[in-house]
Amino acid sequence: MTQGVDTGCESCLLKDTQNEEADLPTCSCCLRSYHTGCLPHAARSRWEEASDTEDSAWNCQYCHQLLHASDSTGELTQAELLQTLPVELRWYKVDWKQSPEPLSKILQIMKMQPAKNQHLLQKLTQLKNNQRAPPVKPQKSLVYNNLQLTNLQQQGIYMHAIEEQRRYDVTHGQDIRKLLTIHPDPINPQTDICSTSAFQICIRTIESRHDGQDYSHEVACIHKPDGTTPFTLPVERLQALYTAYSHMQSKCDTNRAKLTAGTFEAEVYKLLTRYKQGAPCQGCTSGTITEMGERSTPTAVFEALRAATTATSERCSSPLNCHATMQTYYSPFEADSLFASSGEATTCRWTGSSIATPDPAPADVVKFVRHAIESAKAAAQVATLTMLVIPASTDAKNPGYLRLLRTNTAYCKPVMRIPAAKIRMDTQPKYMLNTSQPVKPTSDILLIEIANPAGFAQYSTTRSDRVRTCFLSDMLQALNATLPESAHATAAHLRGYCSRAAQLIDSAGTAQQRTRATAKVRKLQADTSAQTSIPSTTPTPLPHQYRTALFPLKYNWRHMAYTDGSYITPKRKDSTDEPPVSQTPEQTPEVPEGSPAPAPRGKVPRIGAAVYIPSQQIGSTTGETEMACLPSNEAYPFDDTINRAELTAAWKAISMRCSHIATDSLAAMFQIHKIITKPQDIQLGFHRHAALLQQVAQSIASNGRKIHIYKVKSHIGIPGNERADEIATSVAKGTRKPDDVIATPSNNRPSMAWPHHPEVLEQGMEVPTPPVPVKDIASLQKMAHKCHKLGSSNSDTIYFAATQAIAHDVEKVSHAFMTSTTVPFREMVNTLKVRTGTFYSQKRAWWYGRAASDKCVLCGQPDGTLHAVSGCPDLSLAVTKRHNDAVLLLTKAILTGDHGAQVVATDVSTAAQRADGVQAMTQFMPENILPRDMPAEEQAALVKAHKPDIVLYQAGQGAHKKSKYTFVEVKYCRDTQPQDQIMRAQEQHHELLHAIREHSSSTDTEIQLVVIPLGVAGTIYTSAKQLIQQQLGVTGPPLATLMRNLHLHAVHSLTRIIRYRRIKMGTRMGKQWGQGTAGRHASKGTSGGAHNSSNSSNAPSNQTSRKRGSTNLPQYKY
Repeated sequence: MTQGVDTGCESCLLKDTQNEEADLPTCSCCLRSYHTGCLPHAARSRWEEASDTEDSAWNCQYCHQLLHASDSTGELTQAELLQTLPVELRWYKVDWKQSPEPLSKILQIMKMQPAKNQHLLQKLTQLKNNQRAPPVKPQKSLVYNNLQLTNLQQQGIYMHAIEEQRRYDVTHGQDIRKLLTIHPDPINPQTDICSTSAFQICIRTIESRHDGQDYSHEVACIHKPDGTTPFTLPVERLQALYTAYSHMQSKCDTNRAKLTAGTFEAEVYKLLTRYKQGAPCQGCTSGTITEMGERSTPTAVFEALRAATTATSERCSSPLNCHATMQTYYSPFEADSLFASSGEATTCRWTGSSIATPDPAPADVVKFVRHAIESAKAAAQVATLTMLVIPASTDAKNPGYLRLLRTNTAYCKPVMRIPAAKIRMDTQPKYMLNTSQPVKPTSDILLIEIANPAGFAQYSTTRSDRVRTCFLSDMLQALNATLPESAHATAAHLRGYCSRAAQLIDSAGTAQQRTRATAKVRKLQADTSAQTSIPSTTPTPLPHQYRTALFPLKYNWRHMAYTDGSYITPKRKDSTDEPPVSQTPEQTPEVPEGSPAPAPRGKVPRIGAAVYIPSQQIGSTTGETEMACLPSNEAYPFDDTINRAELTAAWKAISMRCSHIATDSLAAMFQIHKIITKPQDIQLGFHRHAALLQQVAQSIASNGRKIHIYKVKSHIGIPGNERADEIATSVAKGTRKPDDVIATPSNNRPSMAWPHHPEVLEQGMEVPTPPVPVKDIASLQKMAHKCHKLGSSNSDTIYFAATQAIAHDVEKVSHAFMTSTTVPFREMVNTLKVRTGTFYSQKRAWWYGRAASDKCVLCGQPDGTLHAVSGCPDLSLAVTKRHNDAVLLLTKAILTGDHGAQVVATDVSTAAQRADGVQAMTQFMPENILPRDMPAEEQAALVKAHKPDIVLYQAGQGAHKKSKYTFVEVKYCRDTQPQDQIMRAQEQHHELLHAIREHSSSTDTEIQLVVIPLGVAGTIYTSAKQLIQQQLGVTGPPLATLMRNLHLHAVHSLTRIIRYRRIKMGTRMGKQWGQGTAGRHASKGTSGGAHNSSNSSNAPSNQTSRKRGSTNLPQYKY
């Protein structure tokens, strides 16, 4: 019978340091030690019996149950073996397959006593033999050799076999694990209380810090049942919410029961959660609550509008920003009715006078403008006026609502266009603040009245001279109330704002305007039937316990140590430190004794760390402590990162013997936790800051007291965190002298060298001896990327070879779809699939065994990527639309270029030309530009048979001036093979070119055919760009704009064609196809239509029955 001496107890993970002679029995099977007090009663009884009989064989409770189950049941499988154990024990080391220790080591331990463990050895040997090795992918070439390497070996780390087996051999009884506790859930030391198991509201005076200033004010703290404080509210807003809630509770209990309303405290928490930034919102077109959407009209401006229009309703608001002077308000959530909301604004027909400040998103602005206009039309007999406060945009930024205003001038009257510099919008009060912070809008603000004739006569700001004079005076005072004195507006400015607003709809024209509202709005009920108003009486007093029942704070925020780091990213690649700051002798950092001296700094450090303790006992006095650190190593500046700054700040706080540390870096917390619990992952994994983390672990071990690290949110007003951030930022900017310079390297990379031979990699020469190391990590990254940028991808494919062959002729704009904000994710995926040859067509389905034929379901021809997006006859409508739009883009660019006067014809319909703003030209080549000696019959035949996309003609003038014919043909092609379409265009117009040359003299006539190839997946070719520049006269910025427009047009059209193909395939197979993703539904369609492909291929007569204009097919629209 053995006893453990140096090992720790497997149950409590502690060594018995107080009683060295205490019994620490060790299991003879698994060699694990336990305190006798940690053992269950049965195991402790067996230990006492074994001690009395001096039996050397004692097994722990886990091995005993395993042996007992094996002896009683005989041969069992691993699953049956685990079922015999209690549920709480099945996770333990008995489940050998899931053990972090390899089976070979377990077998090695048990072989020390083969007589005692014979049965277990047989079981483990059988289990090891039954384990299946992971499937090995067959090697196609030498590129896949690294698949057989481990993760570390793929990174170039080759450890000895014994080291790799002992990777997870960690002593579980380390005392250092008990010295660190991580609290990853965010806390607020200023307001968090102990758990109360219910939602609570406390009104208390707290201290906060914003923008470098300290505040002390009274706020209402909303506490969750666990005591945390996710939200705070101004006391005035809480008073308004409680008044509305009390009124609705006494007025309509049925609605309250319908919404399953809880206590006032719980409903306030739900309300704040609904309007939290990023929360889902069905009433917004963006789908989420945004910071821009939470901005509201300034109170002074709102009161000026209310007084002028006598408004009683606020159309677009919320319980958190509605104005107290309004009788009713509308909000997007149904649950807001508990706080006297009248519901969603666009679900009823508006009447009376109201004010609306919609979300500045263009779609929301259009939605409210349209509804206001339709409501004014529908309420012909009732005076209706809506004052809209919306962003003033140009035609390019927001053509939607401007079009509505210009086509409904009888109902719209612009009032004022206020510049963004002359107004400040209100926002929700910041966390831990009780006042709103005015912000400058991103665009000018437009005030516009939308009303019917009765509304203009009764509520308009211009209904009388007295009202207009008072309105302008009130608006002038309201605008200047939130502006500095130097930016104040004058009465002349205000008159200019009014005239600028009128110019927005001056271009309405004489188009006929509709005066009848839509049927949808006419069917809506008037808002008077569903309004909920709050009587303007004395506010309901708040419950007394909100102020008196102050729960004690959970943390003493003044005794915490707040750490933070700062790193300033360089603005330019060449100049990493801006602006340069010369340090005076007083600002030169003092180097602690024993630390390497940094090199003289003539530039900004760009990195800083800080520790701030509001109240610390220093000797016999108590005061705040600030420690500014410079965590930079001049010898190796590549590791100066924000992570190093945060870790250095935490290390400094631990070195100062702080036991409660608050940081806003969750990454630093988890890395410190990992170096304590799994040091092998940091050390053997070559972590970037492994050496620095090792120093942190040593500081924790030598501290001697338990350390708690808490997570706090950054930039929410916590004084300690804000002050630490200010100190670290000042060190990074070079405006503060650091108290300590921490030059400890983050890792051992400065002592490592990577041998490299540039001539071998670039020219294929023999390896020189000795190898030459690279000079720095940047050179290593550059050369490694050049040699290994393809990774383990297979380069032995047709697509790779074709892409490499055409790479020199591809413009950079061909990849703009990856970063364009106008390309949705699905279009990006479809484009990449087509470019890489992974588009799921019928041919690919046939390869995968999911289809009986590789023929197209629509036309019966062999299917493929190019056929699916450009070659199928049944998709000619969509393909032709793509081609014509590209020709129209090219025509518009040529008309604005040097050769614009030479354009005489374009193969685009006259209607499409007019719709796109192009002067209508004939689609046929004029006969009068053909050679005069050509017979009339031949001219008519050529004009009818040949229709180039664009025809340019320059008549010869003078004795030495040649006539010039330029025929332009746009061809969409496979992205990697434009030559095929170029040859096809030359063959298409060979007869035309030959006829003109035959009847013209080579001395006075110049004829050229310009073929512009465009990739179906948006590839733009350099050769095509040069042709457009040299032969068609498009240069400069218009040329760059044309290339980008052609690229994006091809990308957008690609997904439209794929969707059109999916719809036609679904209709052809008699299925209802949804509007999901193109690739997924296309795969369903091809697999489902496999049995129909043979019928379509064997029945050519079906081509006549499947007419393109058939009524049973959905019409193709853009």
